[in-house]
Amino acid sequence: TLKLAGTVTSLGTLDDANGTVEYDGATNAVAAATYNNLAISTAGTKTASGNITVNNDLTTAATSNCKLDMGANSVTLKGDLNVGANDGLDLSDVSCVFTMSGSSAQNITHAGMSSSVNTVTLVTEDFSSFSTSFSLK
Repeated sequence: TLKLAGTVTSLGTLDDANGTVEYDGATNAVAAATYNNLAISTAGTKTASGNITVNNDLTTAATSNCKLDMGANSVTLKGDLNVGANDGLDLSDVSCVFTMSGSSAQNITHAGMSSSVNTVTLVTEDFSSFSTSFSLK
């Protein structure tokens, strides 16, 4: 695990098939990069500085006010999404696109979700929509 608590100006060449990068400062700019696993920990907002791809899992800690704010940037996730706090992931900007593109089943675990909710509605660019069922873990 590579833990980053200060200002990151470059990650160099990451091995996007192994390891975890963890942002654990009170505030960090999360580098636009392709990660194997990406972890967000410690209270404070970590803000994406560009589009992010995670080849495995994206995890935010179960710590109050620990948040990854994607802003207008997009995230592509090929593994599981584990959001530990109610406000742990901010995808609210209209320009942000969240894509789950794994080659096998992907799981979403979110502290703010109820097990009685099992349908997600996806809206396409032309504002048509469809629903699909999924299992909460």
